[in-house]
Formats: sequence, C-alpha cells, structure tokens
Amino acid sequence: MAVSNPQYQQATLNATAELNLLKTALNAAGAKARLFKSTFAPTPASVEADFVAAEADYSGYAAQQPVFVGPFLDAAGVPFLEMTDLAFSNTTGVVGNVLGGMWLENAAGALYGYVPFIGPLTLNAAGSAFTVDVRFSSFRGGAADVVS
Repeated sequence: MAVSNPQYQQATLNATAELNLLKTALNAAGAKARLFKSTFAPTPASVEADFVAAEADYSGYAAQQPVFVGPFLDAAGVPFLEMTDLAFSNTTGVVGNVLGGMWLENAAGALYGYVPFIGPLTLNAAGSAFTVDVRFSSFRGGAADVVS
C-alpha cells in the first residue's frame, strides 16, 4: 500500500501555482524570447542591459513571443512548464553570429531569466537555423534543448 506524503503533495501544489504565475507573465503580449552572442557569459548578477548589449544581430534575427503550456508532471511527479519550440534562422548570411543562449523578458521588458546553450551555435550562412525548446521546473530551474 502506498503511503501519501503530505509535504511532497503541498510542495507540488505550491510549485504548480508558481509555474502558473510564471506562465501568465511569460505568455503576456509583449513578452519576448531573445538570443545573446557567445561572447557574453551571463551570471546571476547580470542585468537586462548586459543582455541587450550582447543581443544577436544576424541577418533576419527577431525576438519572438514565447508560448508556455502546462504545468505538467514529469515521470518523477515534478511539475514543469514547456515552451513551444521557437525557430531561429539566418535569412541571407550577410551578418552571422555565434550564439551563447537565450533570455526571456516580460511584457514590461524586464529580464525574467536566461538559459545558456550547452555549446555555442553558429548562424553564419543563409538558411542556417535551429529550434529551441525550454522547460521550466520550480524544483530544478530552466533548461534549454536545441532541437535541431
């Protein structure tokens, strides 16, 4: 017979509520997902201006509106939000970048969080592209996966 753990259940409920607040803030009109160049290594002390100074500027780059869905429970019962995939591509190859990660800002333009990529991604040639998938868990923080 399984024994219920009330502390875990409460933590899960609190985390789910927290993630719903995050989802509301990041799905609001005007919230943006932006890319930063690999020459910038953000720290917890980094501010919005630091990210803006290192923002991508490759041919065809534009910040995108994130869409988060969930919360869901993973296999371990930990709640998480999933961001729908965002596709970025270099349209002409005239200007290229080596990218280091992505940051999220709320509708007011304030830094909400950032996710460094596991390794730098190069978008130098026309048609070079990748897709980003982000998952947030209040127990484990955010993680970004480059899908392709």
